[in-house]
Amino acid sequence: MASRVRNVILCLSCLLLFVEPSSSLLETLVQGQEVKDGDELVSAQGNFKLGFFTLQSNNYYLGIWYNDNRQRQDNLVWVANRDTPIFNNSGSLTIDGSGNLKISHDGGLPIVLYSGQEGSNTSAVLLDTGNFVLRELNNSEELWQSFDYPSHILVPGMKLGVNRKTGHIWSLTSWRGAVVPDLGVFTFGMDSNHTNQLVILWHDNIYWTSGSLERGHFTSSFSVETSFTKSPRLMIDYLGRLSDDRGILVDCNSRFSGSSKMERCMPGQLPECRSPDDVFYSHFTFMYSDGFKFSESENLTLMDCEAKCLNNCSCVAYASTIEDAQTGCEIWTSTPARFNGSSNSNARTIYFLNSAIANKVENRRANRWWNRRWRWLIMAVGAIIISFFEAFSTENKLREDGFGLVYKDQAKDRPTKLDVVSMLQMKLLNYLLQNNLHFLPTKLQKSQRFQKLSQITIP
Repeated sequence: MASRVRNVILCLSCLLLFVEPSSSLLETLVQGQEVKDGDELVSAQGNFKLGFFTLQSNNYYLGIWYNDNRQRQDNLVWVANRDTPIFNNSGSLTIDGSGNLKISHDGGLPIVLYSGQEGSNTSAVLLDTGNFVLRELNNSEELWQSFDYPSHILVPGMKLGVNRKTGHIWSLTSWRGAVVPDLGVFTFGMDSNHTNQLVILWHDNIYWTSGSLERGHFTSSFSVETSFTKSPRLMIDYLGRLSDDRGILVDCNSRFSGSSKMERCMPGQLPECRSPDDVFYSHFTFMYSDGFKFSESENLTLMDCEAKCLNNCSCVAYASTIEDAQTGCEIWTSTPARFNGSSNSNARTIYFLNSAIANKVENRRANRWWNRRWRWLIMAVGAIIISFFEAFSTENKLREDGFGLVYKDQAKDRPTKLDVVSMLQMKLLNYLLQNNLHFLPTKLQKSQRFQKLSQITIP
């Protein structure tokens, strides 16, 4: 029995010799260790994890996420290398002998997160707040922390604004696309020219403002102080929408979403051919003809593509060239462009413009059409009345006696004027009824103005 126990212990000891130590159960990274693809740091109470990830592409990133069962794009709170993704799974996070915190990978220079000094004795720890902190072990000095470089989400403990000592700016930057964590085009933070208000910038232009902070409250209804203190997170998405876990707080693009969260939005300049009331309707379909595709090097987002369409007076529809990521841009102009339903394997989400200006022109044309037909109808009714009185005019009177007036009889083998006019009137009424039209010259039915998208051809 004793020999059997010794054999089991010996086998387990030999097995442990061939098992590499893993950092997936630790919260601390020390000099000489590394976190590779598949390894994870876990905070002490298990709230957060740190590791490498990828989202529907060959690009790899180092990030921190909530330790839950949501998809990675939904529980991420921080991404280290947003502007320098790694194109394979060779990434490795290390602290070298000089105290540099860096990401090494094949085929490129290391991505340095913090530059240390020779002889430094440092380690990095993932805290239960989601903050990844690099410390000097000799004096416990904090050298670097991920909270100083927010991504698209603000979690409790993070800051927005400017460090008055160093000039460092804390702000959020949106993703480029739905599953593309690269740097996007929207930034949320303090206004550099107005220290008492928050702004959302789109390509460095003011897109939304909170209004001034007065006596601890913002002048708009946006309660950012409540969001900061009571919400688990505050996020700006790739469409420029600001939200917390309870829902959307700011959404300035009513053309895209029909949102009512537009207080204090700053409307952009539109060409004369466009109206603020223009709306885009999405339809999952397939275009028979190719539109104009902008270069991928422009790194256009879905919102950029909408702007391209609005600024081109001939544009009637737009779509992302990469459907899943919702990046890239293709637009269709007013040249004939046919499309079909969603049964085609190449179908994707395409946004069609419903132009307010074009609708006004269409309504004016419809009113003119109805006015002409109203005049014709009035003339027809008038002819009926005239014919009725002609039948009893003095020209047809034969005599007048004690029994009253006597008139000429009308021929029975051919229609009278009254018969002809009545026949024309009935044809007009039947036409109107068959085509579901009514005597309402200024109120065409909505079903006639807006046909189903799968049944129309862009003019």
